Amino acid sequence: LIFIAGNETGLLSLFNLHNPVNPAIVFEDPSYAAVTSIQTNNFEREIISGTSKGSVNIWDLSSGKMISSFTKHLAPILSIACFENRPNCFITSSMDTTVKVWDLREKNEIMSLKGHSQEVKSILVSPNDAWIISGSADSSIKFWDVGTGKQIQEIISEPKSSISQLSINPTQFQLMASSADKTIAFYELSGFREQNRIKVGASPCSSITF
Repeated sequence: LIFIAGNETGLLSLFNLHNPVNPAIVFEDPSYAAVTSIQTNNFEREIISGTSKGSVNIWDLSSGKMISSFTKHLAPILSIACFENRPNCFITSSMDTTVKVWDLREKNEIMSLKGHSQEVKSILVSPNDAWIISGSADSSIKFWDVGTGKQIQEIISEPKSSISQLSINPTQFQLMASSADKTIAFYELSGFREQNRIKVGASPCSSITF
């Protein structure tokens, strides 16, 4: 069992949970850009990392070597997500307001989703890989068709507040979203309607999950 940690100098360290004192493998970004997001692609045995310079780096999990680096984003990477049934593809979001879909085999951007007016803080893929869902500081949650890249639906947080994190309940077809106004909202996705909103405390939630 392993875990991975990234730091502000561009280092990714892979640790064995049973011996976490020293990293088993150290991945070093030659640009020394801070690591802002990490995701593993279990199908391909690869690590995907996003940086403060907007680059997306792909690492071989066994050797620790960088396989490729994508540089199409113009600002720091904020979130990375993988598809359930498309092992060669993944998505990223950025402070540049875009969401991008990448192909690991082609080593290129295959789709750029534009529509948010502020940074996109959180992204996820629906359980059936049909939608990409993005939450932004512009108070909106957008739903994108994976096949066409077209926006198919939008939810505006009321009252308007920056969306910080998203999580989906695959059994109930329900979306949870935390906001800067210190609330968590629950949405029923068959009709894209808000079901409930709760106050969570003195400060906004930085992370949520079902």
